[in-house]
Amino acid sequence: MRGLRAVKAFGWLTAAFGVFAALMVFLYLGEQTAGDATIRFIASAVVAVVGVVITRRARPIIPPVNVKQAEFEILRSARKHGGRVTATEVAVETALPIAMAQEMLEALSRRGACQMSIAEAGIVVFEFPELERPAEPPGESDPAERARRAAAQQHTTS
Repeated sequence: MRGLRAVKAFGWLTAAFGVFAALMVFLYLGEQTAGDATIRFIASAVVAVVGVVITRRARPIIPPVNVKQAEFEILRSARKHGGRVTATEVAVETALPIAMAQEMLEALSRRGACQMSIAEAGIVVFEFPELERPAEPPGESDPAERARRAAAQQHTTS
C-alpha cells in the first residue's frame, strides 16, 4: 500500500511540475519567441498530463484468482464449518478478499450449490446442505458416554 501512495505522490508532483512550467512560460512570454513559447508550453502540458495519468492509473495489484481453486477452498471452509459459512469466514481461511468471497458465494447460490439466508443481526449465511454434519445420536457428543459404549462393545467382543 505504501508503494501505491508513493506512485500517486510521484504522479501529482509530476503534474504540479508541468503546471508550474506552463505558468512560467506564460509569465515570461515577452522574453521568448512565439515558437519557443509554444514548444515549452506543449512540453509543460505533456508533463502535466503524464502526471495525471500516472496518478489515475495507480492501482493496487490484485493477483488473478483461479476460480476452480477458489471454489474448492470455499467448499472446504464450508465443510469445516458444518455446511454454514459467511463471506468473512471464507476470507479468513482462504486468500480471497471479503468482497470476492461474497461474490463467489452469491454465484454458487445462484447456481444452486448453496442457499443464502439472513441470520440474526443481519449476517448473510450460505448453507451447503450436502456438507452439513449429520445430527449425532443423543449422548454421542458426551465423551464419557462414548467411552462407556466403547468399553461395553469391547467387553462383548472379547
